[in-house]
Amino acid sequence: MGFIATTTPVSYPVNDTRLSEAERDYLEKLADNAASQNLTEDLRPHVRSLSIAFTVFATAIVGLRFFARHRQAARIGVDDWLILASLAVLLGNMVMNLDLVEQGLGLHSGTLTLEQLQKLDQVPTSSFSNMRCPNLSAPSLSVRQLSELRSFT
Repeated sequence: MGFIATTTPVSYPVNDTRLSEAERDYLEKLADNAASQNLTEDLRPHVRSLSIAFTVFATAIVGLRFFARHRQAARIGVDDWLILASLAVLLGNMVMNLDLVEQGLGLHSGTLTLEQLQKLDQVPTSSFSNMRCPNLSAPSLSVRQLSELRSFT
């Protein structure tokens, strides 16, 4: 499903008369931009490994939290369930990141064909913020619940 990055810029249909003048100007700017990029750079392995590493780390921490609750025979509170919910959102975020890497995230735009660029452009930016906001808010809610429900003494 993925593809191999090329070291030569992709050519865009800048002379296609079926396209409007604005579309041809946009494609020409894309081609100029592609010619100025270092197309040998490929950040996909870094994006992939960081997404997986942070998800594994978070899963291990949450697992240790529930293990500690079990060992102490402590009851599972609201904060624990919030942490578990935030972990589920993080797992969804990782899946989304891995899918986007397969579509070309992490490559310079000059290596992507017009179809690949259009497919990446169809991913609404709201999906990124919708995935990040729960990731940031659920742990903070959990910490807030923790401070209200449990004593640190």
